[in-house]
Amino acid sequence: MDKSKYPRYTARIPKNLLDKMEFIALYESRTKNGEIEYNLRKYVYNFERKHKFTIPIPFDDKLSIMEDLIMRRHEDTAARLSENYQISSLASKISSQIRTIAMELASNSFVDIDLEYGNNESEDEIASSSED
Repeated sequence: MDKSKYPRYTARIPKNLLDKMEFIALYESRTKNGEIEYNLRKYVYNFERKHKFTIPIPFDDKLSIMEDLIMRRHEDTAARLSENYQISSLASKISSQIRTIAMELASNSFVDIDLEYGNNESEDEIASSSED
């Protein structure tokens, strides 16, 4: 076996998690080591897809690569926040416009609209309640 391709790495893993991983490895017809490697590959694949970033190998210039990735993450976050703010701002404007239109309709058609509670009274109901 090529030792440079498979360097030794020791990890401390809680016994119950290791036992469960061994069960899954047996079920999937893999060794414990094969199961760990399979899940690490899956983890790296999902990370690279999520961040739209392929981790370069060899990983020489760690600092600049991490800075680039962190900057991209903050740019993505800023873009999402900006998009959410724009949507929220648009919803607020639409709500305000709907309220204005409802008030104009109420004043033009002599219908009393209570926007707080949704109680609507027609012109006849208003007249009959004022006669009492």
